[in-house]
Amino acid sequence: MKTGQPIDGWLKYRSMPPSSPREREIQLAFADGSLSPQQRFIQLIKYFSDGFFRHATTNFERVNYPGIGGGAGFSVNGIEGFARTAVLLAAWVHATRSEAEPSEERQTIISALKSGILTGTDPQSRYFWGQIGDDDQRVVEGADVARVLYLTRDELWEKLSPLQQNQIAKWLETGIFVETLHNNWLLFPVAINHVLKSLGRGTQRGDAAAFAKYQDFKSNYLENGWFFDKPEGVDYYNAWGITYELFWLNRLSPDFDSDFIRRALTESAALTSHLIGPSGIPIMGRSVCYRTAIPVPLIAVSLIEDTPQTRGMALRALDLVWQHFISHDALRDGGLTQGYFDNDARFVDVYTGTGSCHWGLRSLTLALLHNDPDSFWKSQEQPMPIELGSFHIELPRLGWILNGNHSTGEITIEILSNTKVKPPCADYGFSRRLAELVSRRPRRPNNHAAQYEARIYSTAEPYPLRACNSWL
Repeated sequence: MKTGQPIDGWLKYRSMPPSSPREREIQLAFADGSLSPQQRFIQLIKYFSDGFFRHATTNFERVNYPGIGGGAGFSVNGIEGFARTAVLLAAWVHATRSEAEPSEERQTIISALKSGILTGTDPQSRYFWGQIGDDDQRVVEGADVARVLYLTRDELWEKLSPLQQNQIAKWLETGIFVETLHNNWLLFPVAINHVLKSLGRGTQRGDAAAFAKYQDFKSNYLENGWFFDKPEGVDYYNAWGITYELFWLNRLSPDFDSDFIRRALTESAALTSHLIGPSGIPIMGRSVCYRTAIPVPLIAVSLIEDTPQTRGMALRALDLVWQHFISHDALRDGGLTQGYFDNDARFVDVYTGTGSCHWGLRSLTLALLHNDPDSFWKSQEQPMPIELGSFHIELPRLGWILNGNHSTGEITIEILSNTKVKPPCADYGFSRRLAELVSRRPRRPNNHAAQYEARIYSTAEPYPLRACNSWL
């Protein structure tokens, strides 16, 4: 899409409706101290499953959630809605694989995933997702489609005909060789390659291309399991994106750069644990609607180092984060809102579409991967560092100082290269809304300064909750 041209399907987006009794029901479940974590999270997973089916197209190849459109267009936003939610449903299928009598609900999910993937990867279908190209959003979603196949291998992949398997593999394989942004995007072709290998569809050419991309990304390593992620630098993509992808590489190919990856996962979990507390997280950076995936590093470590301590820490982190955001209206119409708490167009990045925020489901996805689900859900929760005492951590290569005040519960990130106390932010005001109506493309404010240029980011005053200049 050329700059200035209307975005594909801009007039097809639907406004997100107000909160309903269903969201209130989930809020009450998470506030009810008599319910176990397992009971709460089963309700939550069913909530997202219901949303998936209500908003899916007839063939399930796209899920068109309500909300604000993204720069990739309505069609690609629908692919995001499918892929980013389908991984959670596939993880649920995986978690219930030992049931003596598969439930009707489970069979319905498998059928929907099969239909969606076969329809989307069929070049002869009018609903084809399109070929994966250079710097294409489809390579991001392709990695999640690949994970769906891995998690449902016995139920879905192995029951496809050779012709159907070839169709899907051909679509995915393209994503290994495309050019991507030289940041966390480098990991998506690597993920696709390793899934195809696990399904018996790997090639030497694919291995070589994926390894080169992995080495390119690895050169951005800083410290404590975190990386410089171009072009912005250090932000929470390290938790919900990079650590997540490294975990999957280790799961798919345990011998692949194992020492480095496992050390990075462990150190990322230790760092991330200091960013989570009962009062929330000291949010900074872009893509704030992925916020519920911040516990990913701790859950990843509980999967590779399965001990009562790692499980208890992971469950506590998962519980704290989801309780915090659910209590502040993070759910709407079967999905996650496009904001930090509720919907907030000021901080909805131009690339964010209606299904984009479901990267936030990644923490739930990993929680469902434990071989013994009861050992995770019934773990004794272990406190986060802020619940045990104050801390001061200097991270020179990240350029951060983390401080935790045990008495107040406040956690702060101090970015040493920044000098601004409260960088300005722009509102999503009348002029921007009018410009969107006329141009049929996103005109939301950038607000980069508020996201990255403050000296201090704190749980006490999350930057997305600040008042902005309303006239812009």
